[in-house]
Amino acid sequence: MRTRKDLAIILPVYNPYFGWERTLKVHLDGLRSLLCVQYVIVLVNDGSEVDVQKVVDELLIEYEELIYLGYKVNEGKGHALRSGVAKVEAQYFILTDFDIPFGVSSIVQFSEELDHTKSDILLGKRSNAYFIDLPFRRRTLSKLFNYFTLPFLGFNHFDTQTGIKGFNQQGKTVFLQTKTNSYVYDFEFVRLAVKRRLRIKNMEVNPIDGITFSNFGSKTILKELRSLFRILIGGN
Repeated sequence: MRTRKDLAIILPVYNPYFGWERTLKVHLDGLRSLLCVQYVIVLVNDGSEVDVQKVVDELLIEYEELIYLGYKVNEGKGHALRSGVAKVEAQYFILTDFDIPFGVSSIVQFSEELDHTKSDILLGKRSNAYFIDLPFRRRTLSKLFNYFTLPFLGFNHFDTQTGIKGFNQQGKTVFLQTKTNSYVYDFEFVRLAVKRRLRIKNMEVNPIDGITFSNFGSKTILKELRSLFRILIGGN
């Protein structure tokens, strides 16, 4: 199914916690109240081991703006987001997590900015409050990207790893050219966008109250670093 809207919001989900649908419904109701554009939401189940089908079926009945995409094998966040972007036709796209960690207001802000700015890509920039709340290993990996990798490559845009991004059709074209399936898909995306000379803008965001950030295990960190190395030696 392909549909045409002003805005498409892509929400990946993997092994969600018990009661996750209640959190999602609060945000879906908030979007209904605050968004003033025609929009569609693509919920992408990235091979969860948790059975979400019954919950999803109920959500699809209650929210006609919701589209569901699911597959059996976990492929990674980058793959999930590309699948969601490729599924729909829209003027603008916003990528974030199903629990909307920066709040519905951030999506509204990004939507309005995409509609009025000349920027092709909007990148969330994490505030100091965000880093304070992060678990140690995840904070360490984030700081590694911010203070070493990005300046080393000469990016003008300091933060690539924030969990909210937006782009127009030019940004979509570049995003669908990425190949990284893991969490560092966004590093590859920004790297390609800089090379293609797309217009990129940072927008500071703050996490909402009550958000709990997951930690990264040692295996995950090593996997992400290997993915980063592949991106750095790639020829795109």
